[in-house]
This record gives sequence, C-alpha cells and structure tokens, in this order.
Amino acid sequence: MLVWGVDPLSMDGFMLAYAVQVNDHPDPPLVHSISWGDAEALYPPIFIQRLDYELLKLALRGITVIVASGDNGNSAVGTDCDFLPDLVGTSPWVTSVGATMPSLESQPYCAARSFQDEFGECVEPGQVVCSTSEGALITSSGYFSIYRSRPRYQ
Repeated sequence: MLVWGVDPLSMDGFMLAYAVQVNDHPDPPLVHSISWGDAEALYPPIFIQRLDYELLKLALRGITVIVASGDNGNSAVGTDCDFLPDLVGTSPWVTSVGATMPSLESQPYCAARSFQDEFGECVEPGQVVCSTSEGALITSSGYFSIYRSRPRYQ
C-alpha cells in the first residue's frame, strides 16, 4: 500500500501536490479515492488549470480518481448558501460520487430471492441519497464548476 505524504490541512494546494506525486511515481495504483476537498472558489483559475493538467495526465495513464462530491451540498463552506462547488470534484478528469445510506423505505435491489421474505417483501435495506431530511448527518451533493466548461458528454 502506498501513502502519499501530503498534509490536507496545509491549505496550500495539497491536491495539486498529491497529483504531481502520483504522476511522478513509476508504478502507482490504478484507482485512487479522495474523500476530502476544498471550495473551487478559493483557488485562482491558473491553479485549477494546472490541477486539471495533472489529473488529465493521470487519466491518460489509465489511473482512475474517485472523488467524494461533498458532505453538505454546494454550500458546505460557511452559512451563506453560496454556490461553492468542490475543487477536485468538478474536474472532467475524475469521477465524482455522492453518498448513499441504507433505507428500509427504498428497496431497489430485491430481485434476488435471498433478500425477500416468504411474502416477496424486501428484508434487506435499500439505498437512498444521504440527506439530513432522511436522518443522515450530511446531505450528498452534486454541482457544476464555476471555472471549467461543462464537458460535451454531460
């Protein structure tokens, strides 16, 4: 297992430092998971362009980067409800994913008999999007970049 020594609390572009270190490695793991990010608006466009360049190089090497879309929606920074998409999650070179949680109310995967009782009802919980209105501590999010153009495939 490889661990890159980048301090996420430094707030000085640790995501760029991470991407550069992975690109410099001769044989890095092919799948990376990033669960921490920062507001895109806190960084200048030139920094975001450089980060995208490094993430593009990872993608060209066949490296998949999975990024959490954010814990509290688009306005997770502060209380003003500003539009603050995530720095890494808005890159076209990563896959941004939201959070789900178990729910007995939602039953999307009950086709398998092992998950059904004798009446055909689901006995295992399904999944719903994390939301404080559903009792979660966070609300999953999704967003578009304030700097990057929307890719044609979206």
